[in-house]
Amino acid sequence: MADDWEIKELDPTRPHLVIAEGKEDVLALRRLVREVGRHDMMVGQVGGKDKKFTEKLATIGTLPHFTDYVKSVVVVGDADGDPQGAFQELCRALEAASRADIDLAFVVPDNPGTFASGPPKVGVFLWPRPGEKGCLETLCMESVGSGPRVECIDQFMQCAQDAGAPVRLEGSPGWKARAHAFMATTQDPRAAVGAGFDRSKNVWQMSSDVWKPIKSFLGVCPSNRP
Repeated sequence: MADDWEIKELDPTRPHLVIAEGKEDVLALRRLVREVGRHDMMVGQVGGKDKKFTEKLATIGTLPHFTDYVKSVVVVGDADGDPQGAFQELCRALEAASRADIDLAFVVPDNPGTFASGPPKVGVFLWPRPGEKGCLETLCMESVGSGPRVECIDQFMQCAQDAGAPVRLEGSPGWKARAHAFMATTQDPRAAVGAGFDRSKNVWQMSSDVWKPIKSFLGVCPSNRP
């Protein structure tokens, strides 16, 4: 599955699904589940390439052997500028994915960063942290901190905007633009943000405290381990 973004087949040895919004999220979460030692987790996308994330979630329960294998489902998306709205949208999509024909009901949590009772147990996490505006790239840039390199990128972004470029410096678009610019200063300037999670590159600093909320969330996900 290393080169396959979409979960098409379930694995009884990995009964905990982590459903990500995009490829960058998949790469980030695959690195994070390794960091917390959760080898019983399967990370990927569902539902095909041409649908919105919320539409994709409606296909989770159609995976063969879902009720036989799956113990928990974690959904991870961006909070962007409306954390509460983003959370409610994901919860509505999960509820809509319930299937009476196989007695499958997704009970959603009351708040992001928590789990609801199952089966399957359902958890929702919003980048960067529950209740905060932003996205995955917010954490990426926070993980590298400040310093001359980041200052250069900020100056470039501001200069580009002043020169008339349609650059947004605030909110998720600003974080995403800065993260892409940061990747352009690596040995492979063509690499996307997700490539920065590769252990051989280690662009994003996984030891940073900014990853603690998502690591804790993944770590406490209900496990079938003894």
